Amino acid sequence: FALIVKEGENDIFRLPNDILDTGKNKVVYETKSTIGTDRTIDMKVSATHPGMAGGFMREVLTGISDDQQKNFLLDVLGKGIFQNMNLVEYKFENMNEISNPLLSKYSLNAKDYSDDLSEMLMFRVPYMNPIQSSPAILSKTRYNRLDLSAIGSLDPTVEKITVNFPKGYSMIKLPADIIVKGKYGTYEVKFKQIKEGLYVEKYQTFSKTIIDQKEFDEFKEFYLKLLDVDKTKVLIQKTQ
Repeated sequence: FALIVKEGENDIFRLPNDILDTGKNKVVYETKSTIGTDRTIDMKVSATHPGMAGGFMREVLTGISDDQQKNFLLDVLGKGIFQNMNLVEYKFENMNEISNPLLSKYSLNAKDYSDDLSEMLMFRVPYMNPIQSSPAILSKTRYNRLDLSAIGSLDPTVEKITVNFPKGYSMIKLPADIIVKGKYGTYEVKFKQIKEGLYVEKYQTFSKTIIDQKEFDEFKEFYLKLLDVDKTKVLIQKTQ
């Protein structure tokens, strides 16, 4: 809320919730990944952070060391999905041009990404902005309002992901598309089989930043559904 500082003005008004505005703050990740037979994954990621999302990244990254930048990025990219992830290199564009989206590129890899099931590999979709688990959402009773920014990113996000399978491997079954819509947000995932393996496109957005205590149980049901479907796994097997 805000108040105009002007004689005779005494009414407060609600500021626009730009963080949830897909026209001003939609983050886009484009990921090209390769699954290894040794359970590894290699990823090349391009990201666009406009509006408040870009402003937040600039605020955090400006004035800190390269090691601190690297640690921050490793903490936020794909949080909860990857183990032993390594950020090989990264690059930013428009860091000082605040009127333009912040552009970034990342080269990443991780070990122990897939489960080895005897000539089969099973793995999660390598999202850069996955739905986050949190003790706050798992509690049985809520005694005050829930600030969703404490759980994870609220930025409207589109992810376009190509997953290249190892040579001689094919998908056992194409995962079904996912659509979850409600008063608290929208979550959609589309899966498409391609020559190299799998193409995934995900869109997620929330409609509120604060959940009132009275709405907690209803929101919790919605959020736990997202948490479940976001963990969809892909199973591939050796065919040659």
